[in-house]
Amino acid sequence: MKPAATISLVVVAVLTTVVIEEIRIKKLRAEILRLGSLPTDQPITITPEDILKRETPLPGRPPEKPTEFEPKPTPPAETPDPVVPEVTPPTVSSGRQVPAEYPEPLEDRIKEIALGPYSDLHYELGLSNRERAYLSDLLSERMQEQQRYSMAWIEGSPEVRKEIESEMTKALAASDEKVRAFLGDDEDFELFQLYHEMQPARSLVAQLIPLMDHEGVSLELADEQKLVVAMHEARTAVEGIDWSSAEALRAVAEGDAKERFEKEWAERTEALKVSLPEFLDENTVEVVLSGREQVKATLLESLESAIETIEGAGEE
Repeated sequence: MKPAATISLVVVAVLTTVVIEEIRIKKLRAEILRLGSLPTDQPITITPEDILKRETPLPGRPPEKPTEFEPKPTPPAETPDPVVPEVTPPTVSSGRQVPAEYPEPLEDRIKEIALGPYSDLHYELGLSNRERAYLSDLLSERMQEQQRYSMAWIEGSPEVRKEIESEMTKALAASDEKVRAFLGDDEDFELFQLYHEMQPARSLVAQLIPLMDHEGVSLELADEQKLVVAMHEARTAVEGIDWSSAEALRAVAEGDAKERFEKEWAERTEALKVSLPEFLDENTVEVVLSGREQVKATLLESLESAIETIEGAGEE
């Protein structure tokens, strides 16, 4: 019997589609460090009033001597500055419901979140650092909970598996309600849902970027965003398995997961062959599709490992 840790890793590899692409992250960090090292001195603007106030002469100009007939000005009597009462501006609520005891995130955590897959959504929603960290924790809690259910499902009997699938569905609904309560706005929650649904496409593009860089092909940001949309539309246009759900586990247990995965992938490839030429040139389309096949090979290896693990668990 394989240890639970091994089973967990395999399940994570199959069900978790958000992959952090290390090469790209390193590039972003290097750019942040580069920008941080730039000098921040601003050019000094000298006004005529500033010149009149100077106690020392400007370079290259001798000090002006007052004429002996010109009386020295009498300095005005010093008067105390008026006392201005401190006024604390009213706190404007963002409408976000973060627990009062939730701490402010450390600087390293802020940087980590800024490089994460939800950073664009954070800016679009106008979240503070504390709110961004809290939403990140809610999503991490959701993923960890689904992973625990997945492990229990693998090791459970057919009867137990049905109960676990029901619990997984309830847990996802409860997680959605936590996010909705935090955002405090239905429109913002709908924006979150749409962004969350596009994460598999965003993850796939993140894996394609370094492969494209290796081929000397780079995308403008606008085209990269169009590529994410095209990947998402190809994924949703083809009716298939949600590989981050209990449905994927059932497909693996039933023995036809690999065939279904390859069929869906081929259908989505055909859809992309139609949509990609609308905004990418022929060479870039070829590189994107070729890189996508490399990603497919990696996903298939994970899927085959999961099939072996689940079949092994069922025989014990």
